[in-house]
Amino acid sequence: MARFPKTEPKIAHLARQIVDGLAHAAEQFPKPPVPATALQAQLDDYKEKSAALARSRAEAKIRRVDKNNALKTLKDSMRADLRYAEVTARRNPEQLTRLGWAARRPRTQLKPPGEVRNIRIRDEGDTWVFPGT
Repeated sequence: MARFPKTEPKIAHLARQIVDGLAHAAEQFPKPPVPATALQAQLDDYKEKSAALARSRAEAKIRRVDKNNALKTLKDSMRADLRYAEVTARRNPEQLTRLGWAARRPRTQLKPPGEVRNIRIRDEGDTWVFPGT
């Protein structure tokens, strides 16, 4: 016995074959639960909705590209304004808070790393160390 298809194209193809088969073999299948005309209408409805979905996806892709371009333009403009404001408010950095921005933090010196403890070296060379367990 055949298996019912799982992919949409194969389902649509089988639906087309069933519609054709029911239409041409009406004497063998006189009263199907879903007549060929109803099945054809359902297949047409599926194809229409599938095409609408494809158009919608294409439109969404175009809209996403448009949105990303608009966001990039906005970010570039914001960065330019913030750089300008940082230079302009160099002597009074607290003025940047009016723009929702803050002055750059002063540089701080990094702390040196702490002492390494509980390390065992199994083997070592001129430029490498192999830790032990």
